[in-house]
Amino acid sequence: MSNRRFLITSALPYSNGRLHVGHVAGAYLPADTYVRYLRAKGDEVRFICGSDDNGVASLISARKEGRSVEELTAFYNGRQAADFAGLGIKFDIYGGTHQPKFVELHNRISQGFFRTAYDKGYFVKKTTKQLYDVQANQFLPDRYVKGKCYECGAEGAYGDQCEACGVSIDPMKLINPISTITNTKPEPRETTHWYMQLPQFGEKLRAWLEAKRQPQGDCPPWRETVLNFSLGQIKQGLPERAMTRDLHWGVPVPLDDPDAAGKVLYVWF
Repeated sequence: MSNRRFLITSALPYSNGRLHVGHVAGAYLPADTYVRYLRAKGDEVRFICGSDDNGVASLISARKEGRSVEELTAFYNGRQAADFAGLGIKFDIYGGTHQPKFVELHNRISQGFFRTAYDKGYFVKKTTKQLYDVQANQFLPDRYVKGKCYECGAEGAYGDQCEACGVSIDPMKLINPISTITNTKPEPRETTHWYMQLPQFGEKLRAWLEAKRQPQGDCPPWRETVLNFSLGQIKQGLPERAMTRDLHWGVPVPLDDPDAAGKVLYVWF
């Protein structure tokens, strides 16, 4: 009888809408199948998931539906949990990043990660220009702005990523940017954020990935396509990336700095 212990997680669905077949087939059915397989072998498994409540996606949906973001995320968190249960996908814990039973723990852990990285010198504080909606009186991070992609020319590219070509977007480079809040043209204004120095990790990540070409213990080697894609990202150079946002909804930036007031951690941090 095996006594191995596993922690299995699945990608957190945004709590801004119902689940669809793509969600289930892409992230949750494969994980559920693997959990069942491990348990059938006698392994000890904890299967953890929950809704991603923070970030721009929920704020945009709440605005469209005419309700508070707290109400919206609570509703879809419950709806998603019921949908998973109806499909027979059973999590040991199904939480939510801003749900009452989990928000304090989520904030504390997220802020702890940020503080640890900050204390080790992995962040640089920078003041740059970002797009600002004068009518809405707010900056436009991520999906609050869209325009024409400067890489592939596709219309409707968001301020964080172009869905057509997959490139990470610098919103200041978008062609003909438009606020998704007011449909007005934003203007550049200065704001301060903390940028993670990802280039510092390039060589360590490369060596770690190269080691995955060989089996390690019970773990088989990684697929070449996965390794080559990941190594290709490192070869072209990892960018420094802002890990804070000008938003009111999310995990507060845990710094005793006047410039951190009213800012939250980037939802993907």
